[in-house]
Amino acid sequence: MKAPSKAALSRVCSLFVFAVDETSKSSFNRLRSGFKLLRVLDLEGTPINELSDELVHLFNLRYLNLTRTQVKELPKSLGKLYNLVFRYEMTQLRTLGVGNVKETDEKILCFAIAKMIHLRSLIVKSCSEDGELKMDALESAPPDLGRLALAGKLEKVSHWFNSLDNLTRLYLHWCRLRDDFLPHIQALPNLGHLAMIHAYEGEQLCFLEGFQKLKVVTIVGFPQLKEIVINKGVMHGLQELDIVECQQFMTLPHGWESISNLEEVYLSDISPELMEKICRSKKMDRQTIRGIMLSRQGAEAEFKITRWFE
Repeated sequence: MKAPSKAALSRVCSLFVFAVDETSKSSFNRLRSGFKLLRVLDLEGTPINELSDELVHLFNLRYLNLTRTQVKELPKSLGKLYNLVFRYEMTQLRTLGVGNVKETDEKILCFAIAKMIHLRSLIVKSCSEDGELKMDALESAPPDLGRLALAGKLEKVSHWFNSLDNLTRLYLHWCRLRDDFLPHIQALPNLGHLAMIHAYEGEQLCFLEGFQKLKVVTIVGFPQLKEIVINKGVMHGLQELDIVECQQFMTLPHGWESISNLEEVYLSDISPELMEKICRSKKMDRQTIRGIMLSRQGAEAEFKITRWFE
């Protein structure tokens, strides 16, 4: 049989693949050579284990079926296919990361996320650290969502936060919230790791109630933060507290002594007065100070989203 011409391939809008042998797997790397108008690509049941970055050239693609394939990770370039990611809901996805999100993408993005009922990990990053990240159009989050990372400026914590009953890890970056947001997440029953990087511009953080399963709290880049208050019985399971790049931080967290499971408090690039106070204090015995790690030069470690999604 004569192979179809390139001109004929350029008019194909839908491609269904029913069987692929080992020798023909590489042909999927050459899809860009012909299928310019391809809108539907169905690879169900094919023995492929990865997708080529060349798929990014299929800019008209609106449907991609990977059911019963061996593909475990999608190429990052797939995010450039806006017709696929935003207009067609990839409802079977377990992990989704979307970058370069603009304020105008809110409704389309939230509509797509709402349909991903099996989603367990979600990363949404704005186009820049000053870019607005709006997620209020999301009526309710996927019920199984366990890990959430938001990177971008938020006006407020979205209303759907208090419904994240299965959330275990929350990462907030660049949010620069001005109002106290902790009451919106304090009742989350399974939250174990909380990382806040340049996320808050207030002077005080108050853990007044809840946070019953919280084990690790990381606070980085809160320029106005002066103190942290922890009510007795709150965060009783906390094991690690990291406070970095908070130059106005003047005193150790009020109530931290009552947290029996707390093993490590890491302080770096905080106020010099507090550093000196800790180092010279005669009231602190070895057992009290053993869990406090100090760095006079500041931490250069990068707090990456991937750390919280491993």
